[in-house]
Amino acid sequence: MSKYYVLWTRLHEKFGGAYVRIHAAGCGYCNEGRGALLGRGQNSGIWHGPYDHDEALRFAEGLAVSDTRPCRRCMRSVVDQIGHGPVAVPA
Repeated sequence: MSKYYVLWTRLHEKFGGAYVRIHAAGCGYCNEGRGALLGRGQNSGIWHGPYDHDEALRFAEGLAVSDTRPCRRCMRSVVDQIGHGPVAVPA
């Protein structure tokens, strides 16, 4: 079963608001929920998970953040299918 993590960050609130990204566990930005900073703090946001696909979607949508979508790096094929709009990640 594939694992997914959800990143909720408010780091860019001063630039227009929080955002949520869904990442595959093996993504370089995710690192199994540890993030790309690896030990340099949680400044990039809060990681939630691991979840299976459907759980990750439900959790991300439940945060009610308008800028919610899949990671453009690890889920490129999904982004190509849905564009940059709201999350609707196919299984």
